Amino acid sequence: MHRLAVLALVLVMLVGCDTSQAIYNISGKPILVSAGEDPTDAQLRSTIIRTLAGKRWVIKETGSGLIETTTSRGERSATILVTYSTKAYSIRYKDSANFEFNANKERKHYNGSLINRRYNGWIRKLEKLFDQNLAGL
Repeated sequence: MHRLAVLALVLVMLVGCDTSQAIYNISGKPILVSAGEDPTDAQLRSTIIRTLAGKRWVIKETGSGLIETTTSRGERSATILVTYSTKAYSIRYKDSANFEFNANKERKHYNGSLINRRYNGWIRKLEKLFDQNLAGL
């Protein structure tokens, strides 16, 4: 019984040490606003840029409904593409440094690109802020 408990503990530790996850992209997330009216393109762009700037994302390039932005923290950096319309927004991975990115890595239950879980944490926090700030329109 003791050996089984030790084996289980070792397995849990090994699984917990794996920091790679599937890249978290957001695709076509509906924009829910409190006013009930669709926000204008200018309102969306302004709110998204303000949200990004508030979290130290630097706007590199913008176009109609498209924002390319980069952030760096310590030795890590990430570049994402934010696309938006009056109905939905998307956040897609573009590039990174020191996030252990592995394109098309094969695993038992997943076949695709992997990245350090901290990147996904950054994107999840950004998604939450987008949802909060866009809801105020």
